[in-house]
Amino acid sequence: MATTSLTPNDDAARLALQAGGQAPAGRWWQRALVHHAAWAVMALVFSLAQVESASRAGVAVEFWPTLVQMLPTLWLWALFSWTAHEWLLSRRSAVGPRHVLALALLSTLTFFPFQVVVYAMVSAWFAERPLPSLAAVIERPPPLIYLLYDLIMMAGALAFVSAWVIFWRDTQNARARQQAESELLTAKLQLEQQRLERLRAQLEPHFMFNALNAIAGLVRRADQPAALSAISELSDLLRYALRASSREWVTLSDELDFLHGYLALQRLRFGERLGVRIAVSDSLLNFPCPPLLLQPLVENAIRHGIEPMREPGVVELLAEMRDQELFITVRNPYLSGMTQPGFGIGLTGLRERLWLIYKGRAEITTVIEERTFEVNLKLVDRDDD
Repeated sequence: MATTSLTPNDDAARLALQAGGQAPAGRWWQRALVHHAAWAVMALVFSLAQVESASRAGVAVEFWPTLVQMLPTLWLWALFSWTAHEWLLSRRSAVGPRHVLALALLSTLTFFPFQVVVYAMVSAWFAERPLPSLAAVIERPPPLIYLLYDLIMMAGALAFVSAWVIFWRDTQNARARQQAESELLTAKLQLEQQRLERLRAQLEPHFMFNALNAIAGLVRRADQPAALSAISELSDLLRYALRASSREWVTLSDELDFLHGYLALQRLRFGERLGVRIAVSDSLLNFPCPPLLLQPLVENAIRHGIEPMREPGVVELLAEMRDQELFITVRNPYLSGMTQPGFGIGLTGLRERLWLIYKGRAEITTVIEERTFEVNLKLVDRDDD
């Protein structure tokens, strides 16, 4: 039997991608403060390391002048890391290697020369020398070791920022996808519940219409005692139908009691033409099932197997348990010249209800033989669903 999956569709991925392109909570200046604070901590660590290294070499170096000298350079690094971070976040698509390489090339051509100039000016200011001109900086650049050090710092900062953005994007995409899937699944379940309620609402008027037709037939025959008895029987059936419509599950015993009342009403209409055989073991009476389950099956059998025939016929209802599954068969007479029995409103609604309740684990099949037509129903225990 074909089943339909409840797995959310591709809308979840699209919603996740849209959410993943948004920047994290907080304003740009807040993120800038975080970057500057992180680099300030690094300035403290580097200053302490430089003072400790000089002390071991027997050179007296003061901590605060060292920190003040290092801060302008590291704050420039903070500006670089924040700029890289904001640029990567501003991209709506995923961050890939080409974006990181493009940012590294752009930084080398723009930020790195600016860093060399700042380094030369800070060094001259702390050495109490005149600030060098741009031409002097170009003619006498810092030692190669400092340039390599700055390159390593730039590469490390860029790698860290890129890794953080990729990690954050992946986390946001996963959360957004999970939320979108949850929302879509909730919406689908709500729609299915609404469909189920509509089917229940359709079933009650349909049953009422058929019952009134039976009573109308008695009235046309001027069979007043039978009509009064049918009206009394109908009120009992309607009480059960109204009660059952507000419940999700009843027992097979409840359904059989309701079915006996319905058959009593139909016997008033068909008389000896309607024969019934019900074979259900007592061990199955407490099996849980949806309400108003058996009546549409028997109604279909009477309509297509008894009503068109002049001679008496028998409607059979059999139930047995096989491999923890309940199999119900409703069989009625069928002649090759009769109209092809099909799924009317009752059985069509029942099939749709069972799919919504059991999510494809319940089955309704039909079998046409030479002289019989049967509807086979397979149910699973709701505790195993």
